[in-house]
Amino acid sequence: MKNDIDKEIRLKELEMEKSKLELRSTLVKIWAFCIVALAVAAIELILRDKDNPNSVGYLMLLIDFNLALWPPLIMKTLKESKKDTKKGGD
Repeated sequence: MKNDIDKEIRLKELEMEKSKLELRSTLVKIWAFCIVALAVAAIELILRDKDNPNSVGYLMLLIDFNLALWPPLIMKTLKESKKDTKKGGD
């Protein structure tokens, strides 16, 4: 009976780890998509308005925002998932 309970607990732990990995994968995919979309938009903006000196400034603002926003969110999610894994293992 104890072995059955231990097996069920281990199965639940594995399911939780799998869902965390899927979440991480999804966040990385979203971040990569945003980077690509940003690059396409920035290139289009620069090509359309290459005589405007502000177009490069807009590009830098968009890149800075995207690079500053997503990595901390992903790192926070990773840290929280590690904490949850440690709590579940105790």
